Amino acid sequence: MSTPDSDELACAALPPTFIRPLQSQEAEEGGSVTLRCELSKSGVPVEWKKGSDVLKAGEKYQVKQEASVSELLIDKVQPGDSGDYSCVCGEQKTTASISIKGRRRTSDESRLTKAFFYISILCGKCINIEIIQRLHLPLCEKLHRKKVHLLHNIIQVTKNLWTSYCE
Repeated sequence: MSTPDSDELACAALPPTFIRPLQSQEAEEGGSVTLRCELSKSGVPVEWKKGSDVLKAGEKYQVKQEASVSELLIDKVQPGDSGDYSCVCGEQKTTASISIKGRRRTSDESRLTKAFFYISILCGKCINIEIIQRLHLPLCEKLHRKKVHLLHNIIQVTKNLWTSYCE
């Protein structure tokens, strides 16, 4: 048989639970992400983790807790920030995934990021210019070859890349 006092004690002894779990998110590179969850009790301590690593508040991560809501703000996200994040309270845990997509580039930015030139010059012959172009998009590695005859001249290969040749 329970009494009003024993019901209150039983209720007070229950461990906090997550009443609003974390939600998985996708973010753009360079932006920020806020993970938010809500517990059944106010003011209980939580621990934030990425995988099994405990996260510490600082320049990259900001932790905020108001009443029963806990937030983790991740600033200036990069592809390496993708993964599973958890908020842990005692034996309770909620987990969500963050996926970072590459920042949209302007047409100028989507040009070469790195170019390597392998030039072999034989007098009176052609110059072979080999450009390895790595775009910011995954698996978009392209190989271009351009043959030019030797002339005393300068040509523009791309907007910001010039080369010279002579004949």
